[in-house]
Amino acid sequence: MQLKKSILFSGGCLLAAVSISLFNAPKLSAAIKAVFVESVLPSKPFFTRIPAGLNRDFAVGPDQNGTLGVTSIMLTNFSNESEAVDIYQPVMAPNEMGCSLIKANGGPDSIFFVARVPAAQTITLPFPSPLVFSPVDGHSCIAFRAAPDLDMYVTGFVN
Repeated sequence: MQLKKSILFSGGCLLAAVSISLFNAPKLSAAIKAVFVESVLPSKPFFTRIPAGLNRDFAVGPDQNGTLGVTSIMLTNFSNESEAVDIYQPVMAPNEMGCSLIKANGGPDSIFFVARVPAAQTITLPFPSPLVFSPVDGHSCIAFRAAPDLDMYVTGFVN
């Protein structure tokens, strides 16, 4: 008799636990999603334009500290000839307070690629998974080496 009561009691407890978990599953799922959104999605958007007319290496980056995640680069060529642009992670001069004085490129393990823009056209380079520029010497910058006929827009975020 005692054994039957124990089995029935255990079964009832199990049924109650399953019922409670079914009602609380959406709450648990929402809590997990909230934590994911807070830790992964960007909180500080980044946007900048590098106007045509600059004929040298040029770097841009956020004013605040953090890692720069580039989600897209738009390049417009105002020339009648195809132009190439080097896009890379720079190393800034020591004691530099921003992204204005480039010392060198980031080296063999850093980001470096070349994009070719056809004559009188605009191309967009989307990065569904952001191109990550980790801070080097305290600066999270993206640099360009391009002809003066290229206009560039960079969008992303800083975490």
